[in-house]
Amino acid sequence: MSVPYSNWASDLTSAGTCAPTVAQALVAFPQYCNGLTGLNENEGTSMYQSFQMKLEKGFKNGFYAGVNYTYSHMTTDASTSTQSGQAGYGGIGRRDQPIPGSRNMAISPDDIPNSVSVLGTYDLPFGVGRSG
Repeated sequence: MSVPYSNWASDLTSAGTCAPTVAQALVAFPQYCNGLTGLNENEGTSMYQSFQMKLEKGFKNGFYAGVNYTYSHMTTDASTSTQSGQAGYGGIGRRDQPIPGSRNMAISPDDIPNSVSVLGTYDLPFGVGRSG
């Protein structure tokens, strides 16, 4: 059997974490047995809702204008998992309470309720297919 690196089998056996099997040798990081998850991975729930509006207008002289508007609302029960150093939490993950998660929902620190984009383009009156 080909091993991922030298002493791989003895490292797994001495740590007592898992057996050095062929299946374990074929995973992305064979030195870790229980899978890799981040500190805050799969913690909490977020909900995003938005209203989006787009207005566009093309003009005869080659000018094009547009406006995009988004009104949105984002709530979460895991805002502390992305905001390290928040008072009382220390950025160590979702705050566990004896209250159901749905009652912990609050406006997310990442919430941007209003967004407006304005754009415009102008076709130059010279080049291929243009009179000039």
